[in-house]
Amino acid sequence: MSMLRRRPRPVYRHPVNAELFNTPPLGARVADAATEFIGSWKFIAIQTVIVIIWVVGNIYLIFNFDPYPFILLNLAFSTQAAYAAPLILLAGEIVTGGKQDRVIGKDRIIPAESDPVDLGVFCVEPGRWTGSSDRFGVGGSAGMMQAPMAAPNVRARAMADKDQSKVWAEVGRARESLALMVPAPSAAPVRETSSYAGVMQNEEVKHQVDSVAGPIQRNYQSLIQQLRNQNAVGVVVAVNGQMVWADIFASTNLLEKYWPKLVRSYAAEAVVTRTKDRAADIQQAQEFLNHLDGRHETVDSEPGLYRHTEIAGDGFRAFELTSLLPKTGFDLHVAKMAE
Repeated sequence: MSMLRRRPRPVYRHPVNAELFNTPPLGARVADAATEFIGSWKFIAIQTVIVIIWVVGNIYLIFNFDPYPFILLNLAFSTQAAYAAPLILLAGEIVTGGKQDRVIGKDRIIPAESDPVDLGVFCVEPGRWTGSSDRFGVGGSAGMMQAPMAAPNVRARAMADKDQSKVWAEVGRARESLALMVPAPSAAPVRETSSYAGVMQNEEVKHQVDSVAGPIQRNYQSLIQQLRNQNAVGVVVAVNGQMVWADIFASTNLLEKYWPKLVRSYAAEAVVTRTKDRAADIQQAQEFLNHLDGRHETVDSEPGLYRHTEIAGDGFRAFELTSLLPKTGFDLHVAKMAE
């Protein structure tokens, strides 16, 4: 697995907007810092304390500047919503709940405070049609960054094939492969679990995935400052010496946010594929990234929000999510898979 790095100042060859990410203006840096803070647990904790003091104080007349129905507080929330950052959904993220767990089939941007949208999802839980809850969730209260990510082979069936039967077949193959790798007492529960997310949460399966993901994660953490200095923006994944996948982001910060879930998805792929410990090198990774000339492109866009481009080429498929929000126009995420 190789980190794709961007040199500090020269124009990056693909797909980062140099003006905004190599030499961002002061306004862009302030805006990024503000939106990142608003989405943090620190902000949520501070805001919760302020709201409690505000409401209790006005109800019990400790102070009385905003009595019920708290018009000023509602105005403050409305102002905050105007500064909220849009949500980025990546293909392969798993949403759980409802009558079946689903995997998102296409990258997209959803604006803050948007109306309900059709995400374009595929079931990754064949065999269940009874609600586990009355709504979908994302595997954790911290939001989409806690949503599990499907392994590249499952992502590929949803993103490229867009075929529910192939998604189910890949989920079944992964489940059976993992059942063969865990101790015998744990194999039956793995085989009997219809949920892909449930299989990946099995303690023995997690142990297998951790054996691959742990060293990679520790190595990344030890090099994180160096990677920041070198502007790492993406990852190229090789399994058994063959390039199989790449995820490239618009900035180092975005890569860091997605890294924990991505590395576990890559590790799950390595476990299922049963690698033979053949190594790949940086030159192979760069050649894999350089080849993006396709025979056919399919473009889907939401005016003012995003453009999604699917590129079909010789032996590969690539997917580009381009932001069309004001003052952007750059690629937020590019995924490339070998075929």
